[in-house]
Amino acid sequence: MLERQRIATLRRQGMSVRAIAAQLGRAPSTVSRELRRNVAAHDQDYDGDLAHARARERARRSRPGRLLTDSLLRAAVRAKLELEWSPEQVAVWLRTQYPDQPGWHVCHETIYQALYHGGRGGLSRELT
Repeated sequence: MLERQRIATLRRQGMSVRAIAAQLGRAPSTVSRELRRNVAAHDQDYDGDLAHARARERARRSRPGRLLTDSLLRAAVRAKLELEWSPEQVAVWLRTQYPDQPGWHVCHETIYQALYHGGRGGLSRELT
């Protein structure tokens, strides 16, 4: 958030994207992308607080996790975790066991997220 406010201040001072990037120790493409993503057509200039709010809104997941919506997939993952398989092993097993069901091809990070955020992913932390 502070970096976005700094970008806004330097931008108001008339600095170029490259000069701002040098000042912040960032790549010019990073600053350019930040300005492009967080300035709407109706905005007069880049606003650091508004940019931060927009970025946070984009970061929120708008859909429930796959393990929450698919009870059969959740049961298959839970069964392997109860056998003390790691999420990495479960993810590989799902891909090899169900090659024609791409909806069941979840990465290990999806399984970890379901475990650590049980309410959102539908798996209990007791399985860890």
